Amino acid sequence: MLVHIIADYGYGDLAFAEVVQRIKQFLPDAEPMLTPVPPFATLAAGFCVAQLGLNPLRRAR
Repeated sequence: MLVHIIADYGYGDLAFAEVVQRIKQFLPDAEPMLTPVPPFATLAAGFCVAQLGLNPLRRAR
């Protein structure tokens, strides 16, 4: 299962690791996809959520 994590902290930030760790605790088969946006960039985060949310799911055959 692919799980997108959109946040306003960078890849090197420990917060991403903490979020991934907690998700994997409850969803061990999850594949986290980290998408950072600039700090306090609410509009950018919302844009990412909308673009990813509206993208149709395509399953491999």
